[in-house]
Amino acid sequence: MLKLYTQHIKYKQEIEFSWFKFPGGELHFNVKVPITEEEDICIKTDLSNSDEIMLLMLLADTFRHRNIYLELLYTPYARQDRRTSHVEPFSLRAFAKMINTCGFKRVTVYDPHSDVTAALIDNIFVVKRLELVKKHYGELHFDAVIVSPDAGAMKTNNEIANHFKLPHIVATKKRDVQTGEITETQVHTDISLKGKNLLVLDDICDGGRTFIELSKVLQKLNPQSIHLYTTVSISQKGRDAVEPFFDTIKFNHKLGA
Repeated sequence: MLKLYTQHIKYKQEIEFSWFKFPGGELHFNVKVPITEEEDICIKTDLSNSDEIMLLMLLADTFRHRNIYLELLYTPYARQDRRTSHVEPFSLRAFAKMINTCGFKRVTVYDPHSDVTAALIDNIFVVKRLELVKKHYGELHFDAVIVSPDAGAMKTNNEIANHFKLPHIVATKKRDVQTGEITETQVHTDISLKGKNLLVLDDICDGGRTFIELSKVLQKLNPQSIHLYTTVSISQKGRDAVEPFFDTIKFNHKLGA
């Protein structure tokens, strides 16, 4: 999904454009209506495939003499935020370099996987998970317990729990290093979860296995309900897989939607 807008002081208007491939595989696009020189350009996208990344580069080059704003509903490569061996790429750094060459006035990202995204992308504005949770759940007046599915979610979710003055518990998981399958999930808590409304928060739902295994463990602790929120949902398969294990599921954005 990639949308193009012009920005005036008082309003924003979506601009229709079409894109195609030349026989050699190169991308090109046509804007269907004229765009005046004084208009700012806004690009809103989740960059759900590599063609869209290249198309973004072409759009940015076309309008390089204007103020161009980018809104990333999903940040590709954000999970590859470090180099794990000397024969593997630091993918997020490579992606960030491409974005930075475009000279965007502002790059808005939603709940990035780690702080590395903000460190690498120029002129970035981060919409925090806290703001998105407030958007979807209001002020969380119900008797909730915040649940982090792993240690990676703990820092961001601790901020949310402190804001709402709610308990926060953290789960851990073990994987088979050969297959990647989750072999064990543990919930670490010194409070009773019986009769509580549990809200599992994370940035991405992909295949859903982490949340399924977590829900199985949480159900044994006799909560009133278990809810899931992630900022991005990657695949329909993952959404279908987790649905039977939660009372409600909310996603801020579905990739490609």
